[in-house]
Amino acid sequence: VNEIPQGVLAKATGRPGKPVLILDHQFGDGEVYDSGRSQKVGVQMIGYIHFAQSGDYAFQTLSNDGVEVYIDGEIVVSDPRVHSDQLSKEGEITVTDAGWKPLMVRYFQRKGTAALKLYWRTPGGSDFEIVPATAYGHL
Repeated sequence: VNEIPQGVLAKATGRPGKPVLILDHQFGDGEVYDSGRSQKVGVQMIGYIHFAQSGDYAFQTLSNDGVEVYIDGEIVVSDPRVHSDQLSKEGEITVTDAGWKPLMVRYFQRKGTAALKLYWRTPGGSDFEIVPATAYGHL
């Protein structure tokens, strides 16, 4: 994940893609998002995530290959290395004020099959579920 270009280099070597409206993708060996490629793809998604209530939230990803998730500038999930489909370790944040928070997801697909899913467990919840599309915002 750390090899994905950032800042000026990202703008010079990358291109904007279509907004990703939910992180619930099992690409198999097909095209990763709208990159035109199935391998050697790096993606940096920037937007917002909505927290309907304050409290403790847990996050987890299923990815193939690496992923990092940042909320309000803090890393919440880090599973940055090459691997087949696997669940990340859980990451937790405490939300003190409900509302929209900045979200950044950095993901790469090296070769073979690809997947990226983002799960959360909301305050008082017992199970992880896919973060719903209604919780994402984009400019």
